[in-house]
Amino acid sequence: MIHATGAGRGFGLAYTDEETSIAVSNFSILEAAIGLQLDTQIHELGNSIRYLTGVDVGDPNNKIDKDSGHRLVGCVSNKLLTAAKGKM
Repeated sequence: MIHATGAGRGFGLAYTDEETSIAVSNFSILEAAIGLQLDTQIHELGNSIRYLTGVDVGDPNNKIDKDSGHRLVGCVSNKLLTAAKGKM
């Protein structure tokens, strides 16, 4: 199911668990740590922040996904990996 965010102000879309059941994460470490549904929500949060601020931090050269949401998921995944390595 897709829900509009921003209470009718057109602030983009947030995807729920119905989409995540068929999606595949590009960040297996993050997916393993927090699950695919939360992975998707982090992705959509990044896209919503981009929409609200007008600042796109996505990577135009990324062949998988160029948007800000993908970039935020990568940041969270890298942070979790760094934290996990510190505990080893």
